[in-house]
Amino acid sequence: MKTLIFTLFLIQTSLVQALITSKSIYGEDDRYEASNHPDQHLLEQSRSVAAMVHANKLLLSDNPNIIDFKKTTLNEILEHGLCPGERYADQYSLATCSGFLISPDTILTAGHCVENEKDCVRYKWIFDFDNHSNYFTQDNVYGCKQVIKQSLYHSRRKIKDFSLVQLDRPVTGRTPLAFNRVDSLKPSSTLAVIGHPSGLPLKIASNGKKQNWSEEEKKHFLTYIFKRFWFFRASLDSFAGNSGSPVINTKTHLVEGILIEGAPDYTLTFEFGEPCQKAMIYPAHTSEAEEVVFKFGQLQYIKDNF
Repeated sequence: MKTLIFTLFLIQTSLVQALITSKSIYGEDDRYEASNHPDQHLLEQSRSVAAMVHANKLLLSDNPNIIDFKKTTLNEILEHGLCPGERYADQYSLATCSGFLISPDTILTAGHCVENEKDCVRYKWIFDFDNHSNYFTQDNVYGCKQVIKQSLYHSRRKIKDFSLVQLDRPVTGRTPLAFNRVDSLKPSSTLAVIGHPSGLPLKIASNGKKQNWSEEEKKHFLTYIFKRFWFFRASLDSFAGNSGSPVINTKTHLVEGILIEGAPDYTLTFEFGEPCQKAMIYPAHTSEAEEVVFKFGQLQYIKDNF
């Protein structure tokens, strides 16, 4: 599977490929506008989740305190556009990835989102990008000072996919998210993901479940043991742009891991004789969920330093 990175600055064919190879819906589409979510804990936590936006999408304005942005909708980004009735077609698609605060000046995201210092310079981190955003205020836009630590390694038995970014100044008025320091997630736990699916304004999807490993995977015992150590799969309604999103246990309110991979986002179909894109929908409790969550418990550097 390919990583979730949603590169809006590439040519349109690359954009479509990024969308089509990433995430999906399980059962009903549980995505909420973050500001409308009924869970007050998740609503407060969402304030600490930022959009990673390419700097060339941001525009200076006459007001030095205001930053404008290039306004392109999801429907315009996708080749052939979305089919009639698909959600969020007219919302702006801006974010490349998501990330979240783990200290006042430190963002954690997926390793494939920020790979090096060039990415550090190339992207800005923006809080409060929601469905009401027509511009941003300077105090919600942050630069990257340095990449503290980054790892991107995928094999049959091991995954490491995280990047720790120091911002150009501390963030005030937002609480860094607490995380699960041990590997104790119960299969019955309900999970939420907070981020920017398909680059859209901030969304919360909160009816995810940790998925069981298949019997076929269990036959390969050593590989199975290693996989369980590094990551788990979950039925989370998420898309490209959710890379780096926190996956949160809705009972403990702790971050269990970072969303890093997933199933295809959209499928090409025909309606009224015209091609269009539809969000992929899978059974709610499929044992073949492909949304991959890198376990926070395996981030030893972060456990030791934050």
